[in-house]
Amino acid sequence: NGYYGDTYLFMRKHFQNKYAVKVVSKEKSVANNINIVLTEKNILKNLNYPFIVKFKFSFQSENMYYLGLEYLSCGNLKTCINSL
Repeated sequence: NGYYGDTYLFMRKHFQNKYAVKVVSKEKSVANNINIVLTEKNILKNLNYPFIVKFKFSFQSENMYYLGLEYLSCGNLKTCINSL
């Protein structure tokens, strides 16, 4: 549970692809400045570094923004670093 949103595991049934999907409330993002979500999306779309998860897709509903990111099974960054 993050400050701007929650992250969930999403799996496409037919392809077995897994993604980490960050879900951000539009109400919360407007209160905190909508540009934060759009800036995060644009930064992730343009980055290609081995230690940063890759942007895969985005969409929105009436109440939420969704950012689909590469899924890493090791968990959060601290867990990944400790496993090295």
